[in-house]
Amino acid sequence: MTLNEIVVYSRTVVPFTSDGDIDEGGFRKYLQRLVRANTGVFIGACGPPEGFTLSNEEIFRLYKIGVEECRGKVFVGGSGKEQHTAKETLEIVRLGVEAGLDSINIYGPAGWHGYVPSDAEYLQYYDRILSQVDYRFSIAPNPAIGYGVKPRLVAEVCNRYPQVTSIILAGVHDDVYQFELREHLKRDVDMLVTLPTVFAGFGLGVTGLIAYQAQLIPNTYCSFIDLYSAGKMEEAFKVYGQLRRYETLVVSEPSWTTRWTKMATRAFKLPGGDGTFREPHLMPEASEIERFTAALIALDIAEINEMASDAGLV
Repeated sequence: MTLNEIVVYSRTVVPFTSDGDIDEGGFRKYLQRLVRANTGVFIGACGPPEGFTLSNEEIFRLYKIGVEECRGKVFVGGSGKEQHTAKETLEIVRLGVEAGLDSINIYGPAGWHGYVPSDAEYLQYYDRILSQVDYRFSIAPNPAIGYGVKPRLVAEVCNRYPQVTSIILAGVHDDVYQFELREHLKRDVDMLVTLPTVFAGFGLGVTGLIAYQAQLIPNTYCSFIDLYSAGKMEEAFKVYGQLRRYETLVVSEPSWTTRWTKMATRAFKLPGGDGTFREPHLMPEASEIERFTAALIALDIAEINEMASDAGLV
């Protein structure tokens, strides 16, 4: 794997109409924008994408749209909501298989209400799923599910089941975790890392940069990889600095975290920007959106500047 083969991936949001239905037309245009930027997608995730608000029927419809718009052009994966039981997760997994996704991501059992699985429970959960379905999978030890997962457990799942082809390290901002994973893995497995650990990842043979923040400025993320791959270090580090400041900004205030994606699509008049959130989230007041937009523009990132000009903001 060479650096210029590293792929940028983003989890996708779901545009909703004013009455709370999925805006299918807006979602198609939203995906088309990421396709043009050659950015892979994971559809149906929780967190900022509001996956917890989706029914299984809605998740399946989003998967189908993703396949129709992206398959054969960029990677299209499913990243369904985490569940307490393997039985519930299997229901979503089978939707991804039927839709024809390139791969399906499986979180560990949900750590709701203080639950933390024992090592045996964690492995049993994956055994129940992966022993029944032979498909392409990724697994994600994201601490957002409610607990941290030992690297050796993640490696054990991969070692047991060859259909697990990648590990997504979103939310795992410690490069030591990557080293420990490599020590325990007995076969080659793709690794997708976040921006803070990407340089360590380059040396460890990572194959992807995973950043849900890339959905707003996908070309800038791809340009960083391209510049680094071409050995243009001064330019690459300049873009890296821009991206780190950008990622810090979008999570800097509680009123922006999880809400910033739709604030930005509305401000810059991007596909799906006319819609809103589903409960419990509420769209921030216009003054808050204006303050956030001004902070984005102040970063002076070329892709943001272009969007701001197209939207008549500058």
